[in-house]
Amino acid sequence: EYHLTIRQNVQPTPGQPDKEPFYIPIKIAFWGQSGKKLNFHYQGQISNEIVLVLNQASKNFKFSNFSEKPVLSFLRDFSAPVIVNRAIQPQEWISLMKFDDNLFIRWESGQSLFIHEFKRCFNVEFDNNSQSMEISLEFLSALK
Repeated sequence: EYHLTIRQNVQPTPGQPDKEPFYIPIKIAFWGQSGKKLNFHYQGQISNEIVLVLNQASKNFKFSNFSEKPVLSFLRDFSAPVIVNRAIQPQEWISLMKFDDNLFIRWESGQSLFIHEFKRCFNVEFDNNSQSMEISLEFLSALK
């Protein structure tokens, strides 16, 4: 099973101190580490891609029946103009960058991975002078 919790934070604006949650469509899919798009069960349906709707402050979603460990492809086709704060491992970015069939996700994963690698190298170089700045082989292979 894969559990996903999505939250939105709607800030007050002048004259509107109490704002209702937005209606946010979020297109998702799941990929396996092997590089194949995974089928999954959601609310009794089998799919390999779905548009979720977030229309409240927080909502939980549950997906099941994966053939292998899933990697979430989130906000496919830039389905909503939102800022995403998400905990993700670099290996997941690499998988999405290499295998995802959605060009927005591949671009976004590449950008996020590059920023992660840059920060990692920058911190090593300036926080610990005994180590040299090296780009990971995983990052370089994902660029091919």
